Formats: sequence, structure tokens, C-alpha cells
Amino acid sequence: MPPLRTSLVELPITRARKHTPRYIATSPILASPAPGVRRIEDSSKAPFNSLGLLVDGQTGTATTAFLVGPDTIMTAGHCLYRPELGDRTRNFYFALEYSRQQGGLWSRVRSAASLWGWTELRDHHYDLAIARLDKVYDKPLLALPLLGYQPGPECTVVGYVSGGAQLWQAQCHDLNWNSRGARVSASMSEGCSGGPWLQRRGRGFVSVGLTSQGSDDFLVSPAWGRGVQELLGWAHR
Repeated sequence: MPPLRTSLVELPITRARKHTPRYIATSPILASPAPGVRRIEDSSKAPFNSLGLLVDGQTGTATTAFLVGPDTIMTAGHCLYRPELGDRTRNFYFALEYSRQQGGLWSRVRSAASLWGWTELRDHHYDLAIARLDKVYDKPLLALPLLGYQPGPECTVVGYVSGGAQLWQAQCHDLNWNSRGARVSASMSEGCSGGPWLQRRGRGFVSVGLTSQGSDDFLVSPAWGRGVQELLGWAHR
């Protein structure tokens, strides 16, 4: 009997030797990547100060991740694990509050886990990962909803569009959830993978999904339930 698709898989991660990556593969900063997508001018303000740039130490490829614990980030599974690379060991860096002008607060990924449904089946409904860092941040964390939470249709999608050093956001009004994931209308592009989908809850924010894949006019989030709880349990053990 095969494992459950939400079963944990520890990823072949090794901590990088250097404290910052050799380079970041970024695109030119655009005036706006698409209609309705706006630049975030100050990444040090909540809730954006919980986000950062996730950089592959070998390729410099940049995606998005966000704090869910003082030394723990969540992102899309494909940002940390590519099934076509198999068990090849890789290393990653994370820069909280990153911007091209001010840099960021750098740390290194020391361990990570994803879900069997992603690593073995390449099923984007399980395209989730969590990572522990070698630095503890005294910064706000993004809350994650409990099982059974029913999000409304409004959310803000955030990410480093086109793998660049600039954070962008898009307001969405048609968040649609089902048992296998969620979808919104938004024209964000490569690089925003792993970026959270934010909703207000009281005075704070909760991440009700994250960007896994999309096209010119919509984005898709993996299922946001048992798999998230499994990953959090791994990080807290």
C-alpha cells in the first residue's frame, strides 16, 4: 500500500557554506508586471515583513517564502524540490524583507520536508514544503488557518514576481476553494511561487494558500489542510 499523499518526505538539503548566495538570478524591475499588480514600496511593514526571497545556492533561482515560525518558512514544494533532479543534494538561502535597495536579513536553510504527493507523484495539489533555518528571527509570523476554516472570496496574493528583487501584490476577489486546492484570478508570474495568499483576521493576517502554478490570468494553490498540519508538526518536533 503506497504512503498517503500527505505523508512527509525529508528533502536532500545541505546547509550552504557561505552566508549569502554567490548571485541572484533576477529580471529587470518592471513598471508593473500586469494590470492590477502593484509594487510593495516598504517590505518592512506588516504583513510583508513576514516574507522573503528564497534563493537556490546552485542556480541563483529566486522564489518566495514566508515565516510560519521564528526559524521556519513555508513555500511551494517545487521551490525546494524538483522531482527531475531526484536525490541530488541542494542548498538554499532565505532573505527576510529582501529588496534590491536594502538587501535582506539572510539565513541558510538547514533542513526541509515536503509531501509524498509532490515528491513522488508531482501532484500540484500537494506542492508544499517547509524549511528550518539556521537563524531565529524576531519578526511577525504569518498565521495559518485551522482545519475547517472557511476563507472568504477576498485575498491578497504576494510574491517576488519574475524572480526579481521587488515584492508585488495583487488584490483578488474570487478566491474559490475545494477539497483539492484553490484558484484566484491574478496575473502574477514566475518567481511568486511560494508566495502567500493573505486574508485579514482581526488585527492581523492569515495565509489561506500559496502560489503553486498559474497562467496569464489565474493562480492555483495546493490543498490547504492535512498536509499543512503534517508539515508544521515536522517543523515543531
